[in-house]
Amino acid sequence: MSSELEKALQEIKEVAGVIYAHGWGEAYAGNMSVIIDDKIPYNKTDKYELTDMFENLIGKTIVITSSGSRMRQISSKNTEDFCSIITIDETGTGYFKSNNLDKNPSSELLAHLMLHNEYQKRRKNIKGVLHCHPDDIIILLHLTAFKTKEAVNKMLFSIHTEAQTVIPDGAGLIGIKKPGSSELAAAVLNELKKREITLLEKHGCISVGKDLNDALDKTEFVNKAVKIYLDIKRLR
Repeated sequence: MSSELEKALQEIKEVAGVIYAHGWGEAYAGNMSVIIDDKIPYNKTDKYELTDMFENLIGKTIVITSSGSRMRQISSKNTEDFCSIITIDETGTGYFKSNNLDKNPSSELLAHLMLHNEYQKRRKNIKGVLHCHPDDIIILLHLTAFKTKEAVNKMLFSIHTEAQTVIPDGAGLIGIKKPGSSELAAAVLNELKKREITLLEKHGCISVGKDLNDALDKTEFVNKAVKIYLDIKRLR
């Protein structure tokens, strides 16, 4: 196994452990991916078609948690058994699975590919994409006062001074969309062109970063700020 792939799998294991410890990855919830430079062997005769073209990902390798994987297993067992490695084909319209980590990628694959495709074009330092279900973020977006980005960001920046450093562009906000749908993927792409975390109504959030730990930093920060706000609200 290459050193870069080994590093990616170790980070996936570590981040999955944090997500599970927080309770943000119930059942099959949550997924993550990281783009690596290593070329991983794959079966060239077995191609899987994509519904879009990802021209900036041609020949690129992406490590992504597999469909039906659980954070508690990713973090406590052999991480390789719960991940898929895919290589985008020469047209950008399909992918090959690696010879070894050949499980089906997450059902949110389309959103991950859209984001990686965008970042390879203009923000090549962004390599990690993380989706999970933080409790307090989900609670917040049930409140009628937080149905707009403006309201969410006004609260975040007023509740914690570190917001200027951790999420200088604020958080995005997406209304209810079907998980795994192209509609959700397009909405996520639109929000994360402008910032590095977006909240999903009654669902959770998606964050990005130079690696998965960097993406997790933003999720932890936003959820903590939201928790502080909710705790203050309960006391008043």
